[in-house]
Amino acid sequence: MDKKERKSLAEYTNKHREQLGRDFRETRTALGWSVEQVAQMAGVKPITIEKIEAGKFNVSLDIMVRVADVLGSDVTIKERE
Repeated sequence: MDKKERKSLAEYTNKHREQLGRDFRETRTALGWSVEQVAQMAGVKPITIEKIEAGKFNVSLDIMVRVADVLGSDVTIKERE
């Protein structure tokens, strides 16, 4: 993989990480829950939730599934539209 391909892949993953964070934040706020509440229910530190929502954290699948479960959501893979 050359430098251009690595940069393109990084931009692609950053875009999706940021979207995931926005989706988590929108769901959490729609439920009326604080960062601290979600963190406690998911068994993580509040800073972890803050970083996920900011799109600045390469979250593990385990944590992603736990947070999604707390929010009443699923982690799924779907075909692109």
